[in-house]
Amino acid sequence: MLPLKKQDSTVVCSTHTYESTVIQESASKLWPIFRSLSLEKILPNKAIKNPFSFIKRPFFFQVNKVNWLDGAAGQVGSHLEIVWKDGASWKVLITEISDLNHFISYELVEAEPPLGTSSLQATIRLLRVTDEQHTFISWVYNIIYKERNIEFFELYNFLLGN
Repeated sequence: MLPLKKQDSTVVCSTHTYESTVIQESASKLWPIFRSLSLEKILPNKAIKNPFSFIKRPFFFQVNKVNWLDGAAGQVGSHLEIVWKDGASWKVLITEISDLNHFISYELVEAEPPLGTSSLQATIRLLRVTDEQHTFISWVYNIIYKERNIEFFELYNFLLGN
């Protein structure tokens, strides 16, 4: 019988996740903040369920500051750095903006500390709630997650709510 050699295997998983909330403010007032990705200005004191428990920080409610690295706020092709309150940072590329449909898309270029993902792409969309001056906000993100089996199953169970 041949001896078995333990080898860590890698699982690649692509996830599509949807988060949403309603903010009691008009879309016309919120859009300039989202368009410029001034995430540190958006509901700084509100806590929500962490959609990224595997990276230990929620979406934009834990942003410390946003630094534009090149280009300009609200310009496709621009790079910015999102600095989280815990000191971690993400460098992202703005890939798409629509003033007509109130959405902005970005792609993660670099993260410190590393996230263990091969790719993270996200779109934030604002919709006017027609019966009140509120805004429905959705955040859709796609992650290609590449890690060892145990981390994959922890993420999978989190996404399923187990």
